[in-house]
Order: sequence, then C-alpha cells, then structure tokens
Amino acid sequence: MIASLVALVRSVQRIAEGPVDTSARIGSTVSLKCRVADQDGTVMWTKNGFGIGEDRNLSFFANYWLEGSQAKGEYHLRIANLTMSDEAVFRCSVSATNRSQLALSREARLTVLVEPEPPKFREEVSAIVKVIAGRPFDISCESLNGKPEAQINWALFTQRGSVKEWIWLGNETFSKKAEEFENSKQSIREEAKVIKRSSRTRDGKYNVVSNLTFISIPEDDGTYLMCLADHETYDKILPVSVKLDVNYPPMVKLSLANNTKLIEGQSATLICEAKAKPAKFLKYFWYRNGTRIAVANPNVIVYLFKNLFLIMFSQKA
Repeated sequence: MIASLVALVRSVQRIAEGPVDTSARIGSTVSLKCRVADQDGTVMWTKNGFGIGEDRNLSFFANYWLEGSQAKGEYHLRIANLTMSDEAVFRCSVSATNRSQLALSREARLTVLVEPEPPKFREEVSAIVKVIAGRPFDISCESLNGKPEAQINWALFTQRGSVKEWIWLGNETFSKKAEEFENSKQSIREEAKVIKRSSRTRDGKYNVVSNLTFISIPEDDGTYLMCLADHETYDKILPVSVKLDVNYPPMVKLSLANNTKLIEGQSATLICEAKAKPAKFLKYFWYRNGTRIAVANPNVIVYLFKNLFLIMFSQKA
C-alpha cells in the first residue's frame, strides 16, 4: 500500500518551469519556456486561448517549433522572425489523464517591439531659425511607426568650453537614460507649453506628435533647440535640432566710470552699455532730467566703442 501511495505521488504532473512575459524586436527570435515534471498527459501550447498543435514541429506555423530535450520534459516554444501577428498571450499545458489532472502554466504575454523612425520636425525648417525674444514661438516634432509609442521631450542645449547645459522645456525630463546628461548643468523652464498626441496605425504601430510653444529670451541666442526621442529599442536618445537666432530689443546698463563718486562742481563720466540684435540698428541718445542732450554741446565729450557709449560732462554741462 505504501508503494502504491509513493507511485501515486510521483505521477502527479506539473509545470516545473513556465513562460514569462517577454518583449522582443520585430524580426527577432524568442523562446518561451515550458518544462514539465512527471509528465503523464500531452503537452500543448495555446495562443490567445487556442491550441497551436501537439507535435514538436507545429506544422501549422512555419516560424513556430518546440525545442529542448523531450526526455527532460522540455517543450520550449521557439518563435523565429517575429511579426506583429505573433503578439499574443501564450500558455503551456499538459492534458489530464485518468491518473493526473490538467496542468497549466501561468499566462505570458509576448510583446513585439518596433523601432520608430528617427524624430523629425513636422514643418520644413532651416538649420538656423530666427525668433524674437518675448514672443511665442511654435514648433512641432514627430516620431512615427513605433511600438510602443516613443517618448518625446524638448530642451535647449548649449556648450561653452567643457560645460554642457540642458534647459528642459515643460515639466518633464528624461529619467530612463539620465546618465547621458550626467556632468551637465540642468534646469527646467516650466512655463513652456508642450502638447502631445498619439495615434494608432492600422498595423498596430504608433505615431506621436509633440507641439511646443515657448517664449525665448535673449540668453537663448545661439543655443540649440532639441527635440529628443526615446524608445525601448534605442541604445541612446535620438535628437533633431535647430539653432536659434534670437533678435531682441536693446538691453541698457548705465554706470559711473570706475565707480567714482559724483562730486558737485567736478566733471563726471557716465558709461552706457547697450546690447541688441541686430546691433546695426542700435542708436544712442542721452537725456538729462528728461531733456535730450545735444552731442554738439562743447561741454559734453562723447566716445563710442562697439557697444560702449561714454559721455563726459564738464563742470558747466
């Protein structure tokens, strides 16, 4: 009787190793595990609940077959040259017999990944784009035919010597591949507005469009506006960029030469520093107590050096 009980225990079939959720690129080959212990019934794989065959060659599927040692209970499902139609939920099972109950593995989802096209601007733009400081600027970027959808972010990038600086536009930054931005100065300009929309194609891929609206400042002149796309299939983030040529009105700084003190009855030299783009339209005018000073006044000496404008008042000015 004891021998009969031992034999009964040994005959209980089970899935010793089952498949797990798997993601793989389209066109690649994957193997879903199934190892049976104490096999008594017939092993069969199902795809979305439907059986795909009981023989190891799986003749109804040209790119499916079973591999491994049958003597060791190995019925691993190998799928070659993955296509979108191979994305499904798979399960390994062993049929019931008069001595053993049905044995089922957990369900495992096979996800097919498709590398999207490199990001690109939706509108045709030149390598250098002219913008005006203080005014909204709109631009769109897209990533097409990816699965799942790509992640798109915007940033301003500049490099001065060995120092790299990233200014993220909007309230999102990359985290998955953050190491790519290590040893860089980073900041966020949250007032920039980013609107994203995604659509699914007939063959199950995704198109993503990101629309950016931001207001540039004079300091953005010469920086690169970057549309950055990331995806599970990318080894690194892919960029597309334009260089910003920012026009801005004069920025004026008035100071006293050499930080000297004004002393009643003595001459004084004032320095006017002005910066604008384009600079060729920059003109200087001096006012005192709301009255414009005539340059031809013999009591006023004027010097002009690039963006520096010096004016010296004599005692009688």
